Amino acid sequence: MGELPIGEQIRNYRKIRKLNQKQLADLASCSMNYISMLERGLYYPNVRILIQIARALDVPIARLVEETGISFLPESAYQRVWLLEDFQEDFNRLEPRKQMLLIEILRYYCQIDSTD
Repeated sequence: MGELPIGEQIRNYRKIRKLNQKQLADLASCSMNYISMLERGLYYPNVRILIQIARALDVPIARLVEETGISFLPESAYQRVWLLEDFQEDFNRLEPRKQMLLIEILRYYCQIDSTD
């Protein structure tokens, strides 16, 4: 679809799927107002919501994000902290076995990145 802000990507995929904002909001477990604000660029979705929206649109999250032409993390430090706080909340809800598995996966990918 080309390089567009994340909100425009969401809107485009929503229209391709022939969904209105209310239907997408219901599928993604968020409010119609939130979808509207995302599409207008007033909000940047946190990771949890972005995953829910990608699933609702049946679009791989990597495609949704890559097509924005930006890195996964937003530019402002405030938004990065917000994403990390969301991740920490989600991480803390995991059972210990799943936490350890996730840590192992992250360590593995950090090793790959450091050798590139």
